[in-house]
Amino acid sequence: MTGQIRTRYGYDGGNANGGGVYISSKASPTLRNVIISGCSITGGNGGSGAAAVDFNTPAGRGGWGGWARGGGAYIDSEASPTFISCTIRDNIVTGGNGGNGGNYAEGDWGYQPGGYGGNWSNDF
Repeated sequence: MTGQIRTRYGYDGGNANGGGVYISSKASPTLRNVIISGCSITGGNGGSGAAAVDFNTPAGRGGWGGWARGGGAYIDSEASPTFISCTIRDNIVTGGNGGNGGNYAEGDWGYQPGGYGGNWSNDF
């Protein structure tokens, strides 16, 4: 993949973990009598790809939407928490939206198709 095409892509949305509690890798906390309620977390939206310009400058794809994990609690790999008499309820997780693919272009030289939207990929 050339640098020119790579720079035409929309940026990827940021990722998010742990709206209420984030327990990092290899941590082993004890949570006792905790209520985790009404928390939310949302991944970032991807940016739009650049429009095609001519036959040599294809449209960019939209950026990937960011993931979101653990509205109430996110437990990372190799963590070993203990929850005692805890309630985790009414939390929301929403992944980010993929960015729009760049617009197509046409001219005397022919037609250059638009780019793919984010969260959908194809090898170029």
